[in-house]
Amino acid sequence: MEVVPFEPQMAEQVIGLWNRCIGTHYPLTERLFRQNVLGDPFLQREGNLVALEGKRVIGWVLSRYLAEVPSELASYKGHASIGALCVDPEFRGRGVASALYEAAEAFLRSQGAKRISVVHYPYHLTPGVPSEAAGLKAFLERKGFGGWRETYDLRRQLVDYEIPTEVEKRLREQNPKVVIRPAREGEQKAIVEFVGREFPGGWHYDTKRFFEKGGDPSDIVIVVENDEIIGFCHTFTPESIELRGSTHWFPLLQGRWGGLGPIGVAASHRGRGLGLALLCYSVWHNKQRGVTDMVIDWTDLVDFYGRIGFKIWKRYWQGQKTLE
Repeated sequence: MEVVPFEPQMAEQVIGLWNRCIGTHYPLTERLFRQNVLGDPFLQREGNLVALEGKRVIGWVLSRYLAEVPSELASYKGHASIGALCVDPEFRGRGVASALYEAAEAFLRSQGAKRISVVHYPYHLTPGVPSEAAGLKAFLERKGFGGWRETYDLRRQLVDYEIPTEVEKRLREQNPKVVIRPAREGEQKAIVEFVGREFPGGWHYDTKRFFEKGGDPSDIVIVVENDEIIGFCHTFTPESIELRGSTHWFPLLQGRWGGLGPIGVAASHRGRGLGLALLCYSVWHNKQRGVTDMVIDWTDLVDFYGRIGFKIWKRYWQGQKTLE
């Protein structure tokens, strides 16, 4: 067995490996692999490693150190992470995982990393260690990881979904000048500026990137008052230009799938019920586009989304290791 850098011709084997390990719960498609692994502009060859037995890929680790980042991701500069670690079930118990992990940690140390996280953002596959991978969590704990916290993906069937009458009533009576609607062509710049001002960091980066790739403005629902954008929500359907966390595992969803997130209201306009109204209208927007099964990813706001029937679908552990 040897550990070597991943090569593009190994993609099919790596996808197959992932799916043998955890594909029942997280089916990795070629589309997602090409988008978030091969298409990651921060991907580092020395951190994307495979274990080979002859020419057969029997293990994979994806690690990365963000040495240089665009201004939107300034807070992520120096972030070191492991975004995937899997070993073929046939070859477990032979030190393959340790060989891969130790090679990845050595690479991250060489880059100057002070800690390693399992939150591999941006271009993540999962937002942490899936709850179905308890063995991986235990393995990482033996390697020094801790500080675990949970985050969730939520899911709802939309066949019976309607905007709650009390939400419509409050919006109409207490916020008569507010309009909640899909964004239109020509509003991209204003949306990016709004998100950058109110939600700097990852949401700003993702929104800017979405439009740079030619994303459809109507995928984003906005809250407008007096011609000013004061809230936004990103929604996804099969026609969206890219997969996001809410639609990564679309093969598991029934019928026409969709997703939602991020969502946010300007700080100065919170406390008016606009966040819940925006959520309700955004879910309705997806239902109007034919979505029947919908996911909200990477959140701990279980009670908030639960108000309109979303329930926990997937759980993840997020943790880190401090390097000495």
